[in-house]
Parts: sequence; structure tokens; C-alpha cells
Amino acid sequence: MADNKIDQAVNWLLPIYSQSSELNVSSLNATLRKSLRMLADKFRLSFKQDDVGNIYITGAGRDPELSPLGVCFPLDGSTFPGAFEGALRTFLALQNRSFSCGISLIGWSSPAGKSLGHDVWEGRISLEESLSQAPDLKQFSSMDSFSSFGMSALFEIVVTQEATISIRGGPILVQKAANAAQRPVKTQSEGQTPRRAPEVKIEGREAVSVGRATVELYSKYIAALFDNFD
Repeated sequence: MADNKIDQAVNWLLPIYSQSSELNVSSLNATLRKSLRMLADKFRLSFKQDDVGNIYITGAGRDPELSPLGVCFPLDGSTFPGAFEGALRTFLALQNRSFSCGISLIGWSSPAGKSLGHDVWEGRISLEESLSQAPDLKQFSSMDSFSSFGMSALFEIVVTQEATISIRGGPILVQKAANAAQRPVKTQSEGQTPRRAPEVKIEGREAVSVGRATVELYSKYIAALFDNFD
């Protein structure tokens, strides 16, 4: 996608995202949720929600048998817009490319700054526990189960003022991100494997360019991995 279109989308949505910190932090950012649906419609992308209120905006890949790669951010109550800007810019920049895997922009339900949507999706807490902590999430109970939204990997891409890129996550993803950076980086590999998908967090001033390149590299890795099983 052209840079000017990406800038327009960011300039439109970033203030809406940031306003969640000015509202009651226990509430959901309904305005942003509606605006993200409009974004999906504008660019003819799939828009879905699960039963814990997570949002998935997806551009299809060439191979429908491969689960998408998710670029994710906390959706509600966040006081740090760098996570949203990084995810949005990375996702939109990848929309003019063709990948074997689909690419999803994932907004995790996060009322009161709690990562409930991500925690439920990953299996760290139950759906029932999330609803007891945030009753507002009950409005999504008729949506498809969170368990039906599979991902090949998750990428958290955070724009900060730090010149040095920081990379933390699963060993393979950390290595792919370090290769994509093509510059000295800080890395930290986490030994514990997530239950559903490997994850990586990329932070820094150039996080978007590194994140975009990492997604591209990992998509090729996933495609080659599955080709070997054929």
C-alpha cells in the first residue's frame, strides 16, 4: 500500500485509539472498533470478531490451508499508541504484497489495560474468567469461538524513540527478525513455547521496517516448511 494511504489511515485512527486512555479505562473503545470495521470495508478485507471481542482484519494469502500471520496490538484502554501505530503501519504496508500466508491485523480485547483477549486466545485464562473480570465482553458471546482463529505466528511491533531495535520472543522468530534488521540489535529468546503460536515483539524507531521484513521472511519459512510435508 502506498505510504500516503498508510499515513491517512494512521492519522485517522490513531487519535481514536488514543482517546481510550481519556475515557473510563474499564470501557471498550467502541469507536475504534467501528472505525476498524470501516477500514476493512474500505480496503475489501475480511473483518471478524470472536467471543471475547478480539478483532481480526485479514488479507487472504495464496494458500488457504496456511493459518495467517497476525500483527497484533491491545485494542482497548491502552495509554501507549506506539503499539497500535506499529501494528497498523506494518499491516497496511504488507497489503500490496502476495504471501502464501494471509496477514491479519489483530486487536486484542484489553479493557482496563488487561490483556484479556490475548490471554484467553493463548489459553492462559478461561473465557469465563475474562467475562468475570470484564462483563462488557459478554456482548460478544454470539460470535465465533476464539479457538477457531488459528495463527501461524504473532508479531507485536511497537514504535518507540529508541534507535536500537529490541527483539524478544521465540528463537526462530528472533533470528528471523535479527536477520531482517541488518543492523546491531538487542535480542532475547524466550524458551517457553506458547500453546498456540510462536510470538515475537519488535521495538524501536525502525520497528515497522524491521517488522515488515520479518513477516515476509517468516511467511517464506512457513511456506517452505509445509512444502516439505507434501
